[in-house]
Amino acid sequence: MRKYAAVFMSIAMTASLAACGGSSQPATSAAGSTTAETTAAGDTAAGDTTAAAAADASDPSQYKTASGWPTANNITLIVPAGAGGTLDLCARVVATELEKELGATVVVENVPGGGMWVGWKQTLASEPDGYTFCVYNVPAVAVGNYNEANPQEAGPSDFAKLCNDTVDYGALAIRADDSRFSDVDSFVEYAKENEVLTSAGSIGLSNADSLGALWFNNNYGTQITVLTVDSSADGMARFYAGDTDVFFGSIGDLLGEKDSGVYKIIATFGPERSDLLPDVPTLRELGYDYESYVGRGFAFPAGVDQEIVDNMTKALSRACEAAENKVLDLGCETRVVTGNEYDQMEQDLLERRLAIYGLTTEDKVVNK
Repeated sequence: MRKYAAVFMSIAMTASLAACGGSSQPATSAAGSTTAETTAAGDTAAGDTTAAAAADASDPSQYKTASGWPTANNITLIVPAGAGGTLDLCARVVATELEKELGATVVVENVPGGGMWVGWKQTLASEPDGYTFCVYNVPAVAVGNYNEANPQEAGPSDFAKLCNDTVDYGALAIRADDSRFSDVDSFVEYAKENEVLTSAGSIGLSNADSLGALWFNNNYGTQITVLTVDSSADGMARFYAGDTDVFFGSIGDLLGEKDSGVYKIIATFGPERSDLLPDVPTLRELGYDYESYVGRGFAFPAGVDQEIVDNMTKALSRACEAAENKVLDLGCETRVVTGNEYDQMEQDLLERRLAIYGLTTEDKVVNK
């Protein structure tokens, strides 16, 4: 397991930052300042283990295309969420490393709203010239065609996916002093006979946090009731205060106060144990056939020249790897995936989420 230095904010600070997502934010450089910054080309990306790879990574000219991309023009990264959250912060540390790779300035623009679709639609409305890309979430983009609560005409085919950056695994926590249950098995047995409260930002296909509760209800006859809250930070605060019984959320949500003694994390939802919580078993280890996570990566709008797509994919992949330790400090794990493997990852996550709601890929509510 990798060692890491975890630096996390308090619950109050997390809630404060989440509140920043309510309005559009000004564009800033990757470093967060309002003044554009270009990093010297002599810096190399972390993770290159040979002299040849290091020399290759240090030369931005390797990414120049026949059309001259990238030129001195700023490259805009649209983050479809407010400033200060994990999605935004992870994107910014990658953008800083991307500046080093390309020898160009990456300007981050926060465009929150509409379940991230305001930002994605702005991306799709931009010129497909390689100078605008966005944070792309799987399976959230694909779910838009199936989500009756927020149906979207656009879908994966409208984007040119570049690479996945991080994975954010789900987790289940209970209160440390709860006398009714102490682990997953006793929790399930109790919840079969008694109502248990949890929370999520919304209930439906677009929300990953409510999926776990629904899966247990469908497969084990549990009586888990999901209360809707404004954000995962709000839900975490309510759980911390004792207003809800358990918490279905992401590992990142739970890391900040995991040593407080108020709650304990009893399972994670990834395919294997998380480097962030190496002592916590997965649900699969415990005999529960459930896996849930979201992938966060990057994409151009469709129509960008393939040479630019290929070069940006290469540069971004290296930038993601270089940012790995900083991303881990923010509570996410780096998993760089490109090409067909990225497409398959998206498809698998979509099908898994649809199945929980009794749907298949044939059940679109919006057909283009």
